[in-house]
Amino acid sequence: MNPNTPQFVARTLRHFVGWLGLIVPILASQPQVGDLMTKTFSELNSGGSRAWNAITEDRWGRMYVSVDHQVLSSQGGRWLPLPKRPSSGRPVELFIDALDRLWVGASGDTGYYQLSPRETPQWVSVHDQLDTPDGQDRWRPRWFDAETGTMYLAGYRSVITWNPESDQQSWDVAAGTFAIVNIGGDLVAISNFPHFDRLLPDGTVERLFRNPGGQVVSTVYATLNLDANTLLIGTDQGAFQLQNGKIRPWPIRDENDQISPIAVRTIARNSNGEILILSQRRNILRTVDPSGRIQHARQVKTGLVRVPP
Repeated sequence: MNPNTPQFVARTLRHFVGWLGLIVPILASQPQVGDLMTKTFSELNSGGSRAWNAITEDRWGRMYVSVDHQVLSSQGGRWLPLPKRPSSGRPVELFIDALDRLWVGASGDTGYYQLSPRETPQWVSVHDQLDTPDGQDRWRPRWFDAETGTMYLAGYRSVITWNPESDQQSWDVAAGTFAIVNIGGDLVAISNFPHFDRLLPDGTVERLFRNPGGQVVSTVYATLNLDANTLLIGTDQGAFQLQNGKIRPWPIRDENDQISPIAVRTIARNSNGEILILSQRRNILRTVDPSGRIQHARQVKTGLVRVPP
């Protein structure tokens, strides 16, 4: 058929409208929880990898995932690898600090990609600048002090600092530091097992708690600062609240004020100020208010284990 004839144009428009009728309902039905839209990626989106070790997002809306032995960036709907690092160690942790540096925790090297709106990120290694105690070679970025420009890195039983303008500090802490948080001006290292250690300026630690739930809790999964003095802690036995040096349960309640006994895998916050809770069992994503009352809940695709900060 001649593309210049009215019949061809009319037929093309009918096809276009037909496709539009199929596409619009699909887009409109994207699952949402509060203002959070969930989207599913398969291994085809990440170079065939089935294991995503970490995920984060920069302030320009680009997402980064660590898979196998590389870091991928979402660009124009595709996942492209960042420039290769000298070390072949598996990247298991990603952290973006206030200076737009994407830190990568991996064996054999420690460093970051300097991010920018347009330029290709370049790898900067700081591994040789670290005085690593006990020969540890895997350091995971855990907290960044924006006022001093200091990055806090956690090894198996140690926490060290990196700052090109100051000397390195180090602390001996409980094994498996999961997070370093600032609560009321105190830096606290939290291990998975769990222990809570206050990092003191002289390089010593003060043990605050060995376990937030007596001998019940065995694993800490997530933390979220509610405010300058309050920390939420997600564990295998639900959520707890650390405030004024004391830990107490933070019950998650439904509309009937009934407590939902769930293991809290992830705690995050959306732009409405609601708190996102991802439970370990059945992958139910809930939004709750600061008091712990459930606002929305929906089941998401199996495999979701982390919500980007």
